[in-house]
Amino acid sequence: MILHAHECRARANEARELARQVKRASTKTALEQAAEYWFALAERVEQQEGALHLPPPFASHVDGLPVFRYLVSVGIALFLGMLAVSAQFESRASNAAAVSKAQTNAALLSDKPY
Repeated sequence: MILHAHECRARANEARELARQVKRASTKTALEQAAEYWFALAERVEQQEGALHLPPPFASHVDGLPVFRYLVSVGIALFLGMLAVSAQFESRASNAAAVSKAQTNAALLSDKPY
């Protein structure tokens, strides 16, 4: 991506205009800081022969991780499979015999019969 000084100045002017329209102090301060950043970047671009060459965005580097994507997809598939299997076991457990209600330690230690 190539960034020119006039584009930086245009973005700085837009940020300043938005800062004038905003009423909240924190938002106004953030927009003024963004405008200062764009003006400083415009000056830097002018010093470096009129254009700044930026590296491509991070999204283009995602294709460099096929092993990670494979492991994540296998992990998701295993997780969903485990959910399906556990749902099968839970539905079978409701048809099973009722659990006995044995006395707890507190009931054994109390003076009153259970």
